[in-house]
Amino acid sequence: RREKQIASYKASYLAQGYDEKMAEAAALAKVDGDAETEFAIMAQYRANLEKNLKAQWLKDTPRPPAGDTPPTEDDKERKFFNEMRKAAGLPPI
Repeated sequence: RREKQIASYKASYLAQGYDEKMAEAAALAKVDGDAETEFAIMAQYRANLEKNLKAQWLKDTPRPPAGDTPPTEDDKERKFFNEMRKAAGLPPI
């Protein structure tokens, strides 16, 4: 009966994303009624998960372009009007 409970809890922890070693330890702690160890394993899992998520977010974040920033609509309009002013013999704005 004990082994069946351990296997069941271990499967549940594995389904939640725990690695094999942590799932086994958490299942044993749960069956033995050792809440302190179980919570410590949960805290470790959460810390590892947060670390991995942050690493993934940083990896997926696009890098900004090197050098000047791309021109905005205002920059494009100003360039257009300055070209028109130049063609009319007026100074740029």
